[in-house]
Amino acid sequence: MAIDVAPCSRQELPCLFFLPDLTRAPFFPAARAITALEPQHHEHYNTEVLYLAFLCAVRSWWSLAGLGTFFCWSSVAPRATKDGKSAASRPCTEASSEALQTMALTQRLRTTLYATSHYSTPSRLAMTIRPPLPSIGPIHWILDWDGTITRHDTLNALVHISASTKPTFPTLDHWKRVTQAYLDDYTATIEKLVPDGRLPTTVAEEKELLANLKAVEQRSLNRVSASGIFAGLTSQQLDQGAKKAVDSQQVELRAGYLSFFQRIQARQDAQGDQLSFLSVNWSRCFIASCLRAAGAEVPLDSIISNELEGIDKGKASTGHIQPCRDMEVISSGDKLQWLNRLRESNSSPGQPMSIVYVGDSWTDIECLLTADLGICIRDDPMGSSQKKLAGELQRLSIRCPHLTEWVENQRTSIVWAKDFKEIEEWLSSGLL
Repeated sequence: MAIDVAPCSRQELPCLFFLPDLTRAPFFPAARAITALEPQHHEHYNTEVLYLAFLCAVRSWWSLAGLGTFFCWSSVAPRATKDGKSAASRPCTEASSEALQTMALTQRLRTTLYATSHYSTPSRLAMTIRPPLPSIGPIHWILDWDGTITRHDTLNALVHISASTKPTFPTLDHWKRVTQAYLDDYTATIEKLVPDGRLPTTVAEEKELLANLKAVEQRSLNRVSASGIFAGLTSQQLDQGAKKAVDSQQVELRAGYLSFFQRIQARQDAQGDQLSFLSVNWSRCFIASCLRAAGAEVPLDSIISNELEGIDKGKASTGHIQPCRDMEVISSGDKLQWLNRLRESNSSPGQPMSIVYVGDSWTDIECLLTADLGICIRDDPMGSSQKKLAGELQRLSIRCPHLTEWVENQRTSIVWAKDFKEIEEWLSSGLL
């Protein structure tokens, strides 16, 4: 069994006392633990670490009898407590009894200890601390769509659905033209906004740059609307096309998403979690149809995005792209406004609901920074949008460790994961 220890100070080096394994079962990672509690709570390490090991074993697919090794924790440096005795010199049972009377024990375990009992590869053997959330209550999960839930951007699939309904209309030619126009406009605007090539190094400057780039997105939407690419498309055609796109894997969900979705559904019933989708995509009905075809159906109201005019009213689309509600979603700032709206609407007075935001590109950066925990999706190797986001975070001196490699002294609220399988494993292994 491997046990990793993170000492809290140079003066107080921890020591472990291992008890014999009565079952002689093979060692396994379910009982690995690391602690990072405040020094004043060293006298409670015995109970906390044993309790964590117990929870890890219960969560593991091993039986409790195979726990491998029980262990106690003590501090080498003596510490006086309320009764005047040293915590290191007091019997383990006495210290444990007192620790169990502390109402904050469970909270401390949940927020400072994270057992990787489900990881078997050598790179995952090191025990890590779960990224912090301000509360252990319900969580509002807010997910981006393109490149986050899906492996690739899905606008091409949306355009091809429309093209298949109008074989005599030059849909793809118009699409190629508006795409090139967007790239040219974006490049020219960046050169104008940052003539010396020195991109922002502070979050405030970054937000200002992103706000100025919103005009580029608006001009692009105007070009698409004027092109007639989506004119005449019906909701039935959109739904059928989305199903074909999912079946042919033109729209492909990331590994582990369905399992993650099922876990969040269970948490919604048990803990009151909420799930929303926030996307700059051009049709929330398209997103809903894709999720339904993939076996992860959600209420349409949970999707915040734009819509092809007429689709949501059961009419043929005019081809214009409009907000699905009272505010469009075409930029990073728009996404941030919607995230703040969701935070306000779903939080009770004095009891804010924690937000976990999952995204993959530059338009997600403000939401990632504002959420209680931001998770960046990254492929290996990273795609262009993922590289852009990673570069922005690095330039802003914002650390972004892997979800399982976060350590307390980094004090970061942004991590990265390869896919939803890793996020779901984190949920399974943690005490969230």
